[in-house]
Amino acid sequence: MVVPPVALPLVALLLHGGAGVMKRKAPVELNAVLAPLLFAIGVAVASVGLGVGCGYTPHYDAWGFASGVVLTLHVVLLAISVDMIGTTVSSAVTSVVAAEGAFVLGCLVLDNSVWSSSLACGSLTLIAVGLFGVCWAEPLARYLDGAEECSPLIQPLLQDAKWESSTLAMKFAGVLISIVSGLCGASILLPMVLRSQSPESLLPAFGAGTLLTATVIWIGAMAVSKFLGRSVDAISKIPDIRTFTAAMCAGMLWSVGNAVAAVSVTELGYARVYPLFHCQVAIVTMWQAVSGTGVRGRALSVLGGATLALFLGGTMLILVTHV
Repeated sequence: MVVPPVALPLVALLLHGGAGVMKRKAPVELNAVLAPLLFAIGVAVASVGLGVGCGYTPHYDAWGFASGVVLTLHVVLLAISVDMIGTTVSSAVTSVVAAEGAFVLGCLVLDNSVWSSSLACGSLTLIAVGLFGVCWAEPLARYLDGAEECSPLIQPLLQDAKWESSTLAMKFAGVLISIVSGLCGASILLPMVLRSQSPESLLPAFGAGTLLTATVIWIGAMAVSKFLGRSVDAISKIPDIRTFTAAMCAGMLWSVGNAVAAVSVTELGYARVYPLFHCQVAIVTMWQAVSGTGVRGRALSVLGGATLALFLGGTMLILVTHV
């Protein structure tokens, strides 16, 4: 193997983060239904290409197809929750649930185990704290600045405008959808791993499941909008070439990262490495900080501390978990 097995989770994480960066390079923000469809096209193209390139003949497999369905549900639900409650809360909740859920699934379903339960709990806590810190770097920085001027008990922790303007019912529904999206994210590879010792052989079926599910959801959304008498321009209008390319490339990068994650899971264990795959928001946030389009000022200190917590938690998780 060209890449040592222990380095595979890092490669998968970087590719997953690169997909997130590519999404944000799109000059136009897409609809919560259209964006997953373009993303799914990229996933399907790359998945079929990787499967054929590895010497596997494309064929239908229910387990691989199911993994593709779960991915599309994860992406669509995440996009809906972002529209409802904003990026900071939605991405934090989804990422934490996905990372922690992947560990639980690996231990309960695939019989992965840990050398020490207390160290495993500590590593998962550090990962959760790190993910919340990465996603909430700017709100936490604003809170710390305000807490220096008045009592920390008086200074509120404010999120982005979409969260603050949402009703209580909207916040509850958005958080619930984020949790479901995170659970879907935690179980994306589970059917493929249960089906085969070489889950990469199921990549063509995985891509087909992703694209078909996204297409059905897109057609259903258009039908519902027409039935309710609403405009379907946001759903049906083909975006400009730069936006289309960014969404497609994001799906292709994610698919390559998913293939690497599938190999690393078979080599090292689901509970050990798949939680790290869902820490990609740290890569996206660090890229934004480096490029000058994201966090700055005191938020960089918060981001640094959160990233350190993620690194320590991920390292501990790899060391304490075994197949």
